Amino acid sequence: MNKIIFVAIAQLVSVLSYAESNYAELVMESNILDGNNGNSQSNTGNILGRTDSVSLSLGGIGGSVVVRLGKTAIDGIGYDLEVNEVGSAGGGVDEEYSVSVSQTNEPGSYVSLGDGKAISRFDFSLSGINNVNFVRIDDLSTLTLDSQTPGSDINSISLLHSDSGASTLITGLSTSVKQSSTVISWDKLVSDNIIGFAVRKSSDGETFYSKVDWSVSKYEHALLITDILEFGENWISVAPTYRDGTEGIASIAKLDAIAETIVIEENTIHLGDAEIASWEDSSPDTSVSFQVMIPESMKNQKVRLDMEIFNVHYQNKIVINGYSEMYLPVHKPSEFLETSFLIDSGIIKSGINTIEIYSSDSSGDTLSNLDDFQIKNVRLTYQK
Repeated sequence: MNKIIFVAIAQLVSVLSYAESNYAELVMESNILDGNNGNSQSNTGNILGRTDSVSLSLGGIGGSVVVRLGKTAIDGIGYDLEVNEVGSAGGGVDEEYSVSVSQTNEPGSYVSLGDGKAISRFDFSLSGINNVNFVRIDDLSTLTLDSQTPGSDINSISLLHSDSGASTLITGLSTSVKQSSTVISWDKLVSDNIIGFAVRKSSDGETFYSKVDWSVSKYEHALLITDILEFGENWISVAPTYRDGTEGIASIAKLDAIAETIVIEENTIHLGDAEIASWEDSSPDTSVSFQVMIPESMKNQKVRLDMEIFNVHYQNKIVINGYSEMYLPVHKPSEFLETSFLIDSGIIKSGINTIEIYSSDSSGDTLSNLDDFQIKNVRLTYQK
């Protein structure tokens, strides 16, 4: 029994020691500014190690820091480096910064990886550099100069690929969309030091909000999401959270759902009962009916109807397959406004769907003195 316990502890220490070297380990130089009211997070040591409860506020434009990594970061498949700016996770705002890297830290050796915001990932292959030992962060934010944490609040810098291999402990991450939910799962990870998992979503796989979208206990290695995700591409990240309040490096996966957009009508349509010569469509109709063919079943529980509206004064009704659950929002300024509606997929069906829009008077009737407005670029988006 004692031998078994000893082996387990030795393996755990080895894993943690390995993980600790996948972050910034030493501050080489810095220029930390005070903003307009001082800086309560000016300790440069706050940027070292795993993501935790303290950050380094750079102070605004002109603020910077250069760190040495615990290992050599290399150009692997996909993103190679992650910068964590706490922003919304700390009750503030996600702020911008620029990232450049070097192998030697010599003057003129730094190569730009581009700009980031919140939790952002960077790919070395886009810059032509293969080995990185030093990272420079330059503040680009002016949003919080009047606070006690001015500028970008950098919490950690993480290696995603190193000369020792992959950095994340999360393996087997997969995602799928069912009829009314999203399923996320990963290989079971057991450690006395891990207390749970932080799950975030992204629309590009490159930038994630610092605030955690879902928290999962250490006993679980799957998550069922019934909330609607963004239409189009969705990416999911899963990171271990530790007993000491820190967070490990995440693994990411792309959601397999594909968004399909049907263009219903691009041209401008005038609804109402008055001739308006100055409008793009001068002659009105009291209503319009669209026939929309959806050739396949939908994976998400919501469908999105988009259109641009112009000069809407009353709540004019939208009817879909006989159901009336929404109205056009009032929009009086004389410019087109992009507006979206989320529709329960139980109303939308495979095959022919009818979408009707009516012009109404101030009481919601359709007899006289109808609201004159225009619509264009009507589209329906669903996930298949």
